[in-house]
Amino acid sequence: MNKLIKKILNEFDNLQWIRDIVNVNLVKSEDWILVNDIDRESITEGHEIQKYLFDLGYDWGTGGDSLKDSCIYTIYHFGGTAGGDNNLYYLNGCRRAIRVADRDIKSGKYMVYYWSDLKPKTITESDGMDWIRDIKDIEPNIPFEDVVEGETYVTKITDWNMFYDMLDTCYGYINVDNISYAKVLDSDELSCLEVYCKNCNHWKGRKLCLKVLFLDANKESVIVLWMPRDLIHLHHI
Repeated sequence: MNKLIKKILNEFDNLQWIRDIVNVNLVKSEDWILVNDIDRESITEGHEIQKYLFDLGYDWGTGGDSLKDSCIYTIYHFGGTAGGDNNLYYLNGCRRAIRVADRDIKSGKYMVYYWSDLKPKTITESDGMDWIRDIKDIEPNIPFEDVVEGETYVTKITDWNMFYDMLDTCYGYINVDNISYAKVLDSDELSCLEVYCKNCNHWKGRKLCLKVLFLDANKESVIVLWMPRDLIHLHHI
């Protein structure tokens, strides 16, 4: 791997400015969804998306083009059904509306665009090659077998739909939008029924699960849950 990285870097040593120009047009006569696939919980990223669309002549369906201080996950435009107007609507990325948005994205009813493709950016040689230099520094998620009980890790939920389904069935509504860390309390082999509180076919028999205390960004306690490996990734802090 090191030899490959060195070879690639040597080949790019003489590059000057590289501009990443994306030719994607948002058509006003179409029904489309713009997905914030960069950071759905970032207010700043949401502002950038809104400014980008306002500059193209769009505005909110409720009137005006003032910036929303919300987590922007998806922005909708109903051009085909609303006569090609400029109106926009959004779903909050920090709440359970994410499940509605994910359903719409997969429905096939809308053209789907991704913010990572549309976001204007200028790349220099240094910026453009950083991903290669950082390959060695990227840490994969820690296997369940290697976690240490009592340790706290940065956590990422890998399937929010399944996660919310488990919460709704087992506990009812709990605000988990701001979970950032997980403290591992225990491990055991559990059945799907024991984790999801209902008959399910996510796996057969029993498999290794972790009992974790979820913490928010301030490391305040949120909830204790048993988690299967396909719902959570853990990384060292």
